[in-house]
Amino acid sequence: MKTKIKGFIFYKGSSQIDGSPIMGIATLHSKNSKTGDMVQTWILNDNGLSPFENMKNGDDYSVCGNCKHRRHTGGACYVDGKAPTYVWKSYMKGNYPDYTLSPNYWETLVEDREIRVGAYGDPFAIPYEVWARLLKTARKHTGYTHQWQLDSFDSRIGEICMASVDNEQEYTQAKKQGMRTF
Repeated sequence: MKTKIKGFIFYKGSSQIDGSPIMGIATLHSKNSKTGDMVQTWILNDNGLSPFENMKNGDDYSVCGNCKHRRHTGGACYVDGKAPTYVWKSYMKGNYPDYTLSPNYWETLVEDREIRVGAYGDPFAIPYEVWARLLKTARKHTGYTHQWQLDSFDSRIGEICMASVDNEQEYTQAKKQGMRTF
């Protein structure tokens, strides 16, 4: 049964960044040459617009937060919108079952797999408890957050994500907060 499911919805709720409706989708296979066949997680707006449209009009704040690389603010985000829009279109077609209430099943789908926490979107947008449950049986994971500087930042996200830093000052500040950095 694992091979029949291409992905699943693991979160639908409010963004921890601004309270807007968002969702988390895990895709089980990837052809990404940089990450290999990791489970990819996508943090998407749940507002009826594609990620590309949200990126273009600035409504990506609820999933990207204060990241200075957001394209809407003139940044150079490496995510151009194609991959998350593909995932969103698959979601709109009903291709991903909603397992938000079945975390025990998630564990079997990601057991002994590597997970990329936030292939698109900042992991802080989804509550720590959801990530902890998703990662429970994973072999390992990787993730980064730009939200570590927010007053509302849940420091437990630092247990699963490295702080994205863009200069030496941010590196020093993140280290003082006990964060691993990238």
